[in-house]
Amino acid sequence: MRSPGSRLRSLALISAGAAVALSLLHWLYFDPLRKAETYSRDLRQCWGRKAALDPRLVFLAIDKSSVQLDSLFPDEVDASPALKMMKAGFPWSREVYALVTQRLVEAGARVVVFDLLFPAPAPGDAAFNAALNKYRDRVLLGCDFVAVHSGRGVSWRLDRPVETLIEGTRPLDSRLGYVTFWSDPDGAVRRARLSTSLQELSGMTQPSDERFQSLEARTLRCLGRPDLFPPSGDQLFRFCGGPRTIPSQSIYEIFVPELWQRNFQSGAFFRDKIVFVGPEGGWSHDEHATPFRIIDGDQALMPGPELHLNAMNAALQSDFLSEPTATGEALSFFLATLFGALLSAPRGLLWRVAVTLLTLAAYTEVSLVVYNRTGLLLLMVLPCGILLTTVLINVMADYRAERKEKGELRSTLGHYVGENVVEEILENPAAFLHSLSGVRKTGTVMFTDLRNFTALTASRPPVEMVAQLNEYFSAMTDAVLAENGTVDKLMGDGLMAVWGNLRSEGPQADAHAALRSALAMRAALDELNKNWQSRGWPTLRFGVGLAHGEATIGNIGSEQKMDFTAIGEVINTASRIERLTVEVGCDILMGASLAGLADDAFQLAPGGSIKVKGIAEPLPVFVLVDMKQAGLARSRVDAVSATAGVNKRRRSKGQLAAGLKLYAAEEPEK
Repeated sequence: MRSPGSRLRSLALISAGAAVALSLLHWLYFDPLRKAETYSRDLRQCWGRKAALDPRLVFLAIDKSSVQLDSLFPDEVDASPALKMMKAGFPWSREVYALVTQRLVEAGARVVVFDLLFPAPAPGDAAFNAALNKYRDRVLLGCDFVAVHSGRGVSWRLDRPVETLIEGTRPLDSRLGYVTFWSDPDGAVRRARLSTSLQELSGMTQPSDERFQSLEARTLRCLGRPDLFPPSGDQLFRFCGGPRTIPSQSIYEIFVPELWQRNFQSGAFFRDKIVFVGPEGGWSHDEHATPFRIIDGDQALMPGPELHLNAMNAALQSDFLSEPTATGEALSFFLATLFGALLSAPRGLLWRVAVTLLTLAAYTEVSLVVYNRTGLLLLMVLPCGILLTTVLINVMADYRAERKEKGELRSTLGHYVGENVVEEILENPAAFLHSLSGVRKTGTVMFTDLRNFTALTASRPPVEMVAQLNEYFSAMTDAVLAENGTVDKLMGDGLMAVWGNLRSEGPQADAHAALRSALAMRAALDELNKNWQSRGWPTLRFGVGLAHGEATIGNIGSEQKMDFTAIGEVINTASRIERLTVEVGCDILMGASLAGLADDAFQLAPGGSIKVKGIAEPLPVFVLVDMKQAGLARSRVDAVSATAGVNKRRRSKGQLAAGLKLYAAEEPEK
């Protein structure tokens, strides 16, 4: 398993890589990221604090009712010159606007702003021109920037009102302000540009000879508050709400005596007010998408005058919104990377998921609070994306590493124990961990040793001797593993194997597995000897000693070297029985306790009672002849013999112990 230092380095590299990749996409204006970020900002505008409407702002609407006048009786229309001209049909005589100006200014309106364009001469121009001149400090008209497309690109021109209303001067007459809003790439208006120039619009860098001001900027000058101008450039502003949030009054009502008195207190309502006059309704084609379309739908468009009122309201209350600087963006990326790495450090998957979701929810709440209180639109999508990507990739990397480590451990264990024993260790690590500290178990122990191998090595080339020994051990260990035994250690030309130390099917089943393995070893050695004879190599003989009893199982050794092994009287007994095979003159010998478990499945022959050094009483021993079900025994022996020589890798017990200790120390999570 990866060391903690290696995992931390990997975690840091993954986190930094995810942050750099996503940050580059952001700074390269990757469209999906930009759209997602814009959507998150729109959500905050919809769900967050709305701007309070300045009570001085009034919307006098040229709406459908004012155009049709269907709600008025004929005598009411005939009683008012303005209504009679309005009833004649739209577009109205411009004398109507002269009468509107007169009525509002004389009622005390501070500024009257016409969000209308008057590009060509029309009836009533003289009357309207007279009103504009008479109230020149309190009336504003609109003009408009128009894009001109040509083979050389896009240029701009300013369309002004007809000169019969306001003479075309340079610089521009102070009563004119442009009505143009520039939408974002998705078509929604979120910003106001309070001043600009033709050079600036065309992307030119040379100084401008004249800067033009918007209706909002002109209105602020009329109010004597040019100090409220924000810095040049597009300004994000806080809306009062979605379309039709700002109440409107039908313009015709100011000419109906009853409504003038009831709705406008005979004009007192307009005292010191800033009145925007302009169209309302789809008939005018002066409607715009706003951030609120994600709730209201694309069909819910905001009238142009209401858009101007929202921008004007933001200027009056200094309620413009701000975006993070490049330094602020970089800081948010760094913090997202740091939090992503911290959340990836623990190994618990559920813990990581829960804390990541809580962190995202907390950041969402923080961004909304910051927006409400300061107007700063913190980046949302990219920091959250960096955090999520960092956590996700690290989870995947941990999962992949654990799978790889588990596979390596399985492969290492597979060199010493059978596949189902490996499964037992991996699926029940707690039981194995418990055994590392030392437990007593009943099992079957086998010792094998080659006869006269030392004498054979004296006259043989080392390479040939090692090759023959590797083929021998490959066949012997295959026979052990085929019966789910554990190769405890290799000792020169000897081998020790145990059944029941890691996994036990019961004393008798373990004993039968050990005996079948011994018979398979015998058959495998016969096959190897035939092969070696054909190659001119000497044949080998072995002795196998088996004993059954209780042993202590655990991790035994020093700080420098430890082995997972078995110790106890049964180990010594099995070793001494193996040495007795020379005296008895047989190849497989076992103790009485194991013979008692052989049942009727194996053919045994008495070997007598033999005095063994270190044991007071004579030791009864038995010779393993064969299985009584010879066909079954032969099929099992043939299967093992067929695999002899396939695995020629040296099995090192030190490697097994290292693998087991490593797995015990850092168990992969489920």
